[in-house]
This record gives sequence, C-alpha cells and structure tokens, in this order.
Amino acid sequence: MTDKVVLMLSFGGYLTFILIIGIIASKFNKTLSDFLLGGRKLGPWLLSISERASGESAWLIVGFTGTAFAMGLKAIWIALGCALGIIFNWLFIAKKLREAGGKYDSLTIPDYLAERYGDKRHILRITSAVMILIFYVLYVSGQFMGTQKILEVAFNIPPTTGILIGAAIIIFYTALGGFMAVVWTDFFQGLIMLAALVLLPILGLIKLGGFGAAIEMIRAARGPEAAGLFYSGNFWQSVALVISGLGWGLGYMGQPHLLVRFMAFDDTKNIKKGATIAIIWTVLAYTGAVIIGIIGLAALKGSLENGTLFGAVITDKEHVMPMLALKLVPAFLAGIFISGAIAAMMSTADSQLLVCTSTVTEDYLIKVKKKDLSNKQMVRISRIVTVVLGVIALVFGMLGSKVFDQVLHAWAGLGATIGVTMLLSIYWKRSNLNGALWGMITGFSVVVIWNAIKILTHLEGVPKFFVYSFDNEIVPAFILAVAVHMIVSIATKKTEVRG
Repeated sequence: MTDKVVLMLSFGGYLTFILIIGIIASKFNKTLSDFLLGGRKLGPWLLSISERASGESAWLIVGFTGTAFAMGLKAIWIALGCALGIIFNWLFIAKKLREAGGKYDSLTIPDYLAERYGDKRHILRITSAVMILIFYVLYVSGQFMGTQKILEVAFNIPPTTGILIGAAIIIFYTALGGFMAVVWTDFFQGLIMLAALVLLPILGLIKLGGFGAAIEMIRAARGPEAAGLFYSGNFWQSVALVISGLGWGLGYMGQPHLLVRFMAFDDTKNIKKGATIAIIWTVLAYTGAVIIGIIGLAALKGSLENGTLFGAVITDKEHVMPMLALKLVPAFLAGIFISGAIAAMMSTADSQLLVCTSTVTEDYLIKVKKKDLSNKQMVRISRIVTVVLGVIALVFGMLGSKVFDQVLHAWAGLGATIGVTMLLSIYWKRSNLNGALWGMITGFSVVVIWNAIKILTHLEGVPKFFVYSFDNEIVPAFILAVAVHMIVSIATKKTEVRG
C-alpha cells in the first residue's frame, strides 16, 4: 500500500467519523434551545475543549504557523496576546455571562445584549446581529480557504475543488446536528489539533537537533534580526509589533461562537474546571504553533516566496504545517496531523455558522418579527439558514487569498464591536443603551477605515502613514469604542430612551 493511499485512508476515516457524529447528534434536537445551546446540559470537558478548538480554527494551525514561519520568534507576541485573551475570557467573562444568560433566558449574544439594555425597539439587537453576520461570513470564508490549502498540499487537489469539498462537509453536518454535533465534533477535533501541535514540533526539533540549534540555523542563514524578538534599530516598529501582537487578546471577548459555550454550561460551578482545561490546552497549542514556524524557517532553503522545505518546493507560507507533516512523519501519522488541520477549520466554521443561524432565527424571526413557530419549524428553518449562509461564505472564500488576513479583519471587527459591549455590559453598571450602540458603531467604523488606510499605504507610491507598520486594527478600534461607549453613556444617563 503506497503512502498516498495510507494518507487518504486515514484522512477519509476521520471525515467519516465526523459525519457519523453529526447524524447521531441530530437525533437530540427537539427544541431550538437544543439546536442552539444543547439545552444548557453540557459539562466542562466537552465545552472547554470544544471552545478551544472552535476558537483557534484555520488561523492557528495554517494562518499563524505560516506567520510564525515568516516572522520567527517575533510571532511570540501574537501567541502571548492570544493566550492572555483566552485566560481573561475564562476567568472574568465566562461565569458572569453564564449567570446573566440564565437570568435573561438568552440563547444568543444579541439577545443577551438586548435584554441587558432594555432594547424594546430592537435597535441594538439588529445592529449587533448585522455586525455578527458581516464579520462571520468573512471569518467562515477564511476557514474554507484553510481547507483548500491543506487539501492542495496533501492531495494535490485543485484549489476550487478543495474549497468546495471542505465547505460541503462543514455545511452538511452543522445543518444536520446543530450545537450538539458541533460540540462533540469539536471535542474530538480539539484533541487531534492538540496532538498535531505537540507531536509535530517534538519530531521536528529532534530532526534539527533541538530548539537552540534551530535558532542558530535561522541566525546563520538570515541574520541576527531574523532570530530576534524585536526589530533592531527601529523602535517604533518594535513597539507596534508588541502592541499589535498583544492586541489579539482583545478580540476574544467579541467572539459569539466562543461566548455561547459559556452560556451552555450546565452549572456555573463547572466553569472553573473548564477554565483549567482550556488554559492548559492553550499553552501547549500556541507553544507548538510557534515552534512549527521556527522549524520551517530553520529548514528553509531560499526565500519564503521561492524556496524549499526539506527538499519540497514551498510557494505559500501557509503551507508550512501540512508540508512538515508530510516530510517528518509516516503517511498514516501525517494523515492524522492533516486531519487535525482540517479539524481546526471545521471546528470554527461549524460554530460560526451556527451563531449566524441563531442570529437569523432567534434574534430576527422570533424576537423582532414575532413569528409563532413550532420547535420543528424553527429547527428546519435553522438548517436552511445554515446552508444559505455557508454558500455565501464559500463565495467569499473563493475570492480570498490569505487565511491570516481574512481572520484578522473579522477578529478585529468582532472584538471592537461585540467585545467592547460585552465587557462594559458586565463590569460597568452605568453603561446604557445609547453608549452601547454608539460604541459599537465607532468600533465598526474604525476597523473599516483603519483597514482601508492600511491597504492604501501598502501600495507602491502612496505616502506611508503610521498605520503602515501597525497591522492590527483592533487596538485603536477597541480603545476608541470604549471611550465613545463611556462618554455617551455618561452624557445620556438622564435622557436615555430605551430601544
């Protein structure tokens, strides 16, 4: 049996396993609460590992490993920012959100915000729902792009065919199984992802002679700066590097597909145990992702755009993880690791599609339009919406190029809109509807404008503003959104008109 056949069998076996879970889980969807939150009956192991799997997606195992491959040790700042954001979310947001969600009997984040701010006319509900749909379509398209890249490297499947295969699988089992399918598949996918991000770095470092040897190889081939944590001789660029990297942590509070995991806990007492599991997973996974990038850079011959990795030609930095898997381990194990990469995309895309579906069904049809639908009708409509939104995301994915960039824009948008509002709604009693609405609009506007300026200043011949070297728009957007939210809340305290 050839390596190619073994690779395909192990990969195909994994996908079959995932589809079976989706079919079994579909039997448990009796109500809309079952479809969207698993009936709030799930425990810490399932929810913590599924939260981490859905939180890291294609961006970690494909996008971030590729960025670490390009940046070297400088990528540590992004890893540190993400780790701090995850820890904050679990320690300071999870329990309070579960309590508030139970108090208001909320199934979605827009529903929680609407109830928290007394949004009688659904202004904030609709605004937050629209922003979730906009950024999640972009985010899910990034997951489909990641699937395309993995299949291209592993099986030489053409990009268009690869993205169609990945999207079809994800859309099918999410529409079929709902939240229960998502959580159970994410649980297994989280374990596979972690195995790939732990075992592959160990094998790579053994081959290169250790982490120190890998750094020395990078320094010898590409100069001292390539192996450093900062940019030598450029203070502002180094400051921007650190702030941009740490700024990734601000986005976690604004990710509804992660926040709903907290709302689904069976008991707030289990959140502490879930936090411990999630934090351990995070430390191991991010350390492994950085090391994968370091291994790739140390082994690279030539340039990022035109080089070879252990003898194989590499033309896209985001191919580094699957290429290392194919080169460093036997075919069967490579199939498992590549399954872990596909798992990363599936585990996020399915959760995000489900959030988009809940936004349309629960927040628009039921709460805004006041549709009187049976549980069976609501589940059926939810499945139709899942398919439609998945197809829209597929179209955007076919037009995109880089997973990391696609996720960055969506991440920044959600963090500066939903994240800011979530934080202040929980921790600032003076926060009101007007402040929440204008803070959200400010965050959205800054992300769009900042990104437009960034694109323009990267063009040849265009004057370079400071935005040019500050890649992560979430930092300025988050700060300005908080400021506007607080100023408007204080200014309109006595004259606030609810909804």
